[in-house]
Amino acid sequence: MGRMIKALAMMAGGLALAGSALSGSAFAQPRPDAPRPAPMRATVQVNDGRLVLAAVPGRPMAAYFTAVNMGPRPVRIVGLDLGRGVRAQFHETRGNAMLPLRDIMLMPRQKAELRPGGMHVMVFGLRAAPRPGASIPASIVLEGGVRLPLTLRVTPPGGAMMDHSGMDHSGMDHGDMGGMDHHHGM
Repeated sequence: MGRMIKALAMMAGGLALAGSALSGSAFAQPRPDAPRPAPMRATVQVNDGRLVLAAVPGRPMAAYFTAVNMGPRPVRIVGLDLGRGVRAQFHETRGNAMLPLRDIMLMPRQKAELRPGGMHVMVFGLRAAPRPGASIPASIVLEGGVRLPLTLRVTPPGGAMMDHSGMDHSGMDHGDMGGMDHHHGM
């Protein structure tokens, strides 16, 4: 019985060691005093940021901006950071459907315009609705952690509105949206 317990303990230790190495624990990480590579210099220009207030209080807002990759390599935009507790999701409108996007890939010299009826960001959880005309600080987050500052100018509902009533939103995760029916339009 003692040998069996010892064998099981050795197997469990080996599995834990293998699992920690695969998960990027201290075994796979550089020493704390090792030099770190310099972060990739951001080659993306972002501007024309705006946040359109929801027509119905408590509903998601929409954010738009323009991004241009001025560098020689592809760049992936992986997020829009508006601060603690705020969730932002990339979406793209295609025909009558609004589809979630994981990220936005910009090839060298490519421009992406997030706008109504195309790619956009749905913003959830902004505690207090800002007033039209206000400016909201945000950051565009690139793959690798580079953050680019962006100011979002707040516009009233309808400032960049389009009709979403015929769109299929069933594939999107908006969390609790207070009883909105995503299967039959808004």
